Amino acid sequence: MTAPPRPDDRRAPRDSSAGPGSMERLSTPDTAPPPPSASSPLPPPRTPSPPIDPIGTPLPPPRRAHRRMPDEVRTSVVRTVILFGCTLVSSMVLAMSMIAGSWFTAFALLVMLVLAVVTACSGLEILVARQVHREHLARGEPCPFDP
Repeated sequence: MTAPPRPDDRRAPRDSSAGPGSMERLSTPDTAPPPPSASSPLPPPRTPSPPIDPIGTPLPPPRRAHRRMPDEVRTSVVRTVILFGCTLVSSMVLAMSMIAGSWFTAFALLVMLVLAVVTACSGLEILVARQVHREHLARGEPCPFDP
């Protein structure tokens, strides 16, 4: 038993000799705009030709310039990543010393907590440095961190 066709289905049954369930795709109406007439006031738009290098082969299209991260933001991001890595290593040392029941557990716990707090502060430093840089750009002033 076949399901009744849905109203948004663009298929129509073929002739009955093709058998039940055979469907044919209906053509969609042509929605292309008519070609411009000879009396149109505007000329057709020109497509820019690709630049040619001295040898004669076409060059690839130019890429959009990638904005570089400001120096003070980049240094704070690097500092945060290094501190985060140290925090992960210290947490692994803490976990292994807890499993082993070592006296080193208390020291590893203190180191991990201190590193976690410093890493969180470094993450906030990233946000502050980005905001300071944005505000200086908005005012048109040179950033005090830039040489």
